[in-house]
Amino acid sequence: MTIFYLIIFLISVVFSVFYVVKWNKRYNIYFTLLFCLIPFSCYGYFQTEIAETVGTYILGTKLIYLGGCFCMLATTLNIMELCHVKTKRVYKFILFLLSLFSYLSVLTIGSFGFFYKSVTLTFTADLGRVVTKNYGVGHTIFHILVVFSFLLAILALFEGYRRSDKVSRITVLLLFIMMLISGFFYIAARLPVYIPEMTPLGYVIAQVVFLLIADRLVLYDMDSSVIDVSVQRGQIGVVSFDTKLRYLGSNDVAKEFFPDLVDLPVDKNVTQDPNKIASHFVEWIREVKESPEVVEKIYRKNGHVFKILGDEMMDNGRVRGYTFMINDDTEEQEYKRLLKNYNESLESDVEQKTKHIVEMYDRIVMGMVDVVESRDINTGGHVRRSSHGVRILVGEMKKDPSLKLTDKFCEDVIKAAPMHDLGKIAVDDAVLRKKGRFTDEEYAMMKIHPAKGAEILHNVLEPLEDQEFARIAENVAHYHHERPDGKGYPDHLKGDEIPLEARIMAIADVYDALVSKRCYKDRMSFEEADRIMLDGMGSQFDASLEPYYIAAREKLEAYYLKCFEDDDDTKGLN
Repeated sequence: MTIFYLIIFLISVVFSVFYVVKWNKRYNIYFTLLFCLIPFSCYGYFQTEIAETVGTYILGTKLIYLGGCFCMLATTLNIMELCHVKTKRVYKFILFLLSLFSYLSVLTIGSFGFFYKSVTLTFTADLGRVVTKNYGVGHTIFHILVVFSFLLAILALFEGYRRSDKVSRITVLLLFIMMLISGFFYIAARLPVYIPEMTPLGYVIAQVVFLLIADRLVLYDMDSSVIDVSVQRGQIGVVSFDTKLRYLGSNDVAKEFFPDLVDLPVDKNVTQDPNKIASHFVEWIREVKESPEVVEKIYRKNGHVFKILGDEMMDNGRVRGYTFMINDDTEEQEYKRLLKNYNESLESDVEQKTKHIVEMYDRIVMGMVDVVESRDINTGGHVRRSSHGVRILVGEMKKDPSLKLTDKFCEDVIKAAPMHDLGKIAVDDAVLRKKGRFTDEEYAMMKIHPAKGAEILHNVLEPLEDQEFARIAENVAHYHHERPDGKGYPDHLKGDEIPLEARIMAIADVYDALVSKRCYKDRMSFEEADRIMLDGMGSQFDASLEPYYIAAREKLEAYYLKCFEDDDDTKGLN
């Protein structure tokens, strides 16, 4: 096995040198710790294999356990980092202390009996060198720590596999294979039958796996990769300051963008420098301190537009300074300016055309309403009056913040109100223009108008962009004759099944019918109409709207008095 251990040691050295050559600043400390310790541990195996004295053997053993105590720690923490398993620093510190304690107990070999009670080397003609070790408590503690660290690493791998959105499945698979091989070598060396100690081979396999992962680690860090490429190609300037606002330095690109940086001494407190650009950085640093997010600034100078991103420089959760990344964004900003102007012009044109289309639709629909109004001799002025009644009711409802009515909803209900009887355009003239009360047959024909109105409005308003208004207008036309007790028409809806806009329309519709003169009846007094309206709350009308009707009553009466005065006919009013 001597040659085997020597070869393994040399290979581990080559891999560690290769790691140093390939080292990248984004490799965490656990990578570096592993590649530093593994060659020492592998050499320890070689040393114990060739040792001819107890002292030499103990020295090799101490090198072996240097890897055994700290390589397992570094591997576990490395796996947790790679699998994005968040661990508090105090827990990492505890693991380190346990590993340190374990290794300190290893250092007692040859002096105290805590780790090995005794170690003897004997040489025989038949067996050659024979090593006899009498284990102590420290040896048991070491193996408990190894098993515990191994289980932590496996749990971290399962968590990384589950979080495939953040962790490469290839990385998890490589680490899992490495842990299985290492675990197999560890267990095999401790079986009752003699199997050569293959742990050094497990270390070398770990080096191969971590080299493969390290090689791809930079690729997974997309943001940093893009930034590095941009900085190396001279596209991004970088300027840094410490927490005491002392200038730490900048790259050539930043100095090209801001020539004043050339004369700014390193470690100079920028608050004490008359340099103009320094005063800007003081202000930007203040904003970085106050903002939880990356601060973005636009700075214009000599016809150029610079985009500046400022952020804190963190070290183990502690703010160590502030860094600014600067990009010449002149072309992009000019493009955005032109695009903004174009969009504003386009939006203005679209707004004008949309407004024209909406006005055209309004004229078409209201023209249809006028046709219905002119055909229906029983309801002259009803559309205008009931629509204003809706406006008064909605105005009172808007005063109640508990209803949480939006301005858009209120405007849409008021706008839809004149369309509520549009379906009467489908009712036969003989019925619509009849003087006097309807027969049951005629009333049944009249009852088709809500569904017809909704159908017409659906077809007319469907092309409009404002589908919320189209829905409200359809509901007003379709359901304004429904009742909370289910005795309305056409669908016999009950309670909250009836849309709110239709329940509002129902109150204004019936109120107008009561206080207005029809060919088959005289106007009803406000007192009598009010009694009927209140009696109908909960059956014919939504009881929850009663407070708003009562609040609107005075305004409704004033409005109708004015209407009847304008018609030069106040007979029958109190």
